[in-house]
This record gives sequence, structure tokens and C-alpha cells, in this order.
Amino acid sequence: FEAAPRALGFEALWRRVEEGLAAGGERPPLAGDEGRRAFRESMLRLFLSDLVHLHVRPPRPAVEVSVRPVSSPLARIQATERDLVTSLLRRPVRLNAIARAVLLQLDGSRTAEDVLEALAGKAASGSLEIDDGTGRIRDETAVREVLAREVGTALRSLARGALLVE
Repeated sequence: FEAAPRALGFEALWRRVEEGLAAGGERPPLAGDEGRRAFRESMLRLFLSDLVHLHVRPPRPAVEVSVRPVSSPLARIQATERDLVTSLLRRPVRLNAIARAVLLQLDGSRTAEDVLEALAGKAASGSLEIDDGTGRIRDETAVREVLAREVGTALRSLARGALLVE
């Protein structure tokens, strides 16, 4: 959970479990190879219960928003037609209008400021509606204020949702 949305290899996860137990003044119930085997079996049971995901080749979503973020190519294609996209963890993620518009801009060529400018242009042309909860905002200054807040929020949300690539 602490590493999400990244995946951890078995060895790294086992070390974190041992460290967490030690920090709490505890020891693993079973030592050495026997403890590792029991942990492996527990992970398999959690996988079979659909509580954890196991990967042969884990996805590598970005956990931080880079200067020029890149969204998942699949999610970008899906977002051209709908607000439900697939994350790098193969989970559905529903996007609001601004997050969807932001995701569509993230091809690695734009900064957050560039995305803000692009969305402000779309709002000015009428191809993107900005709503403050009471109705559509038409004033350019007010649109920019909302977008200035929402673009950063959307970028962080896309990273948490495993929609940005490293």
C-alpha cells in the first residue's frame, strides 16, 4: 500500500515486512526460509482472493508528476472517446472533464503551464466547458483561476491513478 501505485518485488516486500515488524518490536512468526515460504503462500492466498495483484513484469507508473508528464498511451486513446480509461495497473479509472482534458495533453511535450494554456484556449473556443458548480464560467479570468487550481489537482490524481508513465 505504501508503495502504490508501484509494484514491489517479493524480496523488497519481504524486507519491508521484516523491517515493519522489527520497528514494532516484533519478529516474524517463522524464521528464515520457513518464514519466507509462509509469506509466499500468504501472498498467493491474497492473490486468489483478489486482494493483491501479482505480476511477472510489473507496470512502472510514475508516482511523481514530472516537468513534462506523459500519460499512458492507451488511456490517452481511450480518453478521446470516453471518460472511463484503463490505468497501467489494468484498473478502470473514471475521469472528470478537466482530468480528461489534461490527460489528453500529456504526450511529454508540455509542462503544467503549457497544459493550462491549452485548456484555457479550449475553454475560450467553447470546446471545453468550465463549471464552478453553479454553472458554466465564461469570464476568461475566472476560467484561468479555476484551471490554475484544477490542472495541478488533475495531474496529482492522474499519478495516483497510475495513468502517468515514467
